[in-house]
Amino acid sequence: QQIRHPEKTPGERLEYKKQITSIEYMRFKEQRDETKKSIKKQRTYFVQGNDLFIIDVILNIPEPVAFLRVDLINHETQVAIPEFIKVIKEVTGDESYSTYAFASQQ
Repeated sequence: QQIRHPEKTPGERLEYKKQITSIEYMRFKEQRDETKKSIKKQRTYFVQGNDLFIIDVILNIPEPVAFLRVDLINHETQVAIPEFIKVIKEVTGDESYSTYAFASQQ
């Protein structure tokens, strides 16, 4: 479940996460949108300094795509992208790079 904060800055999301039971999972699964395909992600976590980085690779699309994300407690924190990461394009806020958009592709 994701809750968006009305005063968020561009690219910032406030997320609320909770663990669900197997019964809740089955209920959610029954409500899935059959017009969307499931997305397979390979997720890798690493820490540099005080920052938690997440690399998501979407595997089941014609050309796999990797995204770098950083989870921050304070959005004013300056983040240094690790030197071994090559940023090709900034896609923060670009809905065409959302999981929903990839799931909608045929």
